[in-house]
Amino acid sequence: MDISEKIKEQVMKASSLLGMTYEEGIEKFMTIVTDNNLTLPDDEALALSLWRQYFMSAKTSKTTER
Repeated sequence: MDISEKIKEQVMKASSLLGMTYEEGIEKFMTIVTDNNLTLPDDEALALSLWRQYFMSAKTSKTTER
């Protein structure tokens, strides 16, 4: 698993905002990569974009629950 520092940093920040551990965040990130047949580091930009979409969706639904 070849994850850049940029990805690790973004996953760490987003995970904490969603109330997830870093490990849970990385696991979700890798699920996104696998589900979309992406290859790291080649598809890093697309993977990060999909991660951000997941984050915004999760954040929005978490806010809506309250």
